[in-house]
Amino acid sequence: MDINKLTIGEVKEIAKMVGCDSTMKVAESPIEIGEKLFFRTVTYHLLGEVEEIHGNWVLLKKCCWVADSGRWHTALADGELSEVEMCGDYCWVNLDTVTDIHPWNHKLPTKSK
Repeated sequence: MDINKLTIGEVKEIAKMVGCDSTMKVAESPIEIGEKLFFRTVTYHLLGEVEEIHGNWVLLKKCCWVADSGRWHTALADGELSEVEMCGDYCWVNLDTVTDIHPWNHKLPTKSK
């Protein structure tokens, strides 16, 4: 089968066979504006407050790159991080690169260390 020669009708039939059709709704993001979140991505760890959400992109303000979280449980429980670099005013996170997201119930860092 040459996928480039499929008709729209054939694509719709295949979508139905695998459980996807035009009546399916896109899932809403579990992320909310104003939340403080710790994002672990495939390359970096980012921490900040969610300001905007645009599709798979999240705008963080008061954000920092966490080079070393230290003991993971301690970081989440006490808000203590070993090494932090401030990102400036904001940064964007592509959710396609995120492996997990954790709530941050502490003050956000304001200085690099």
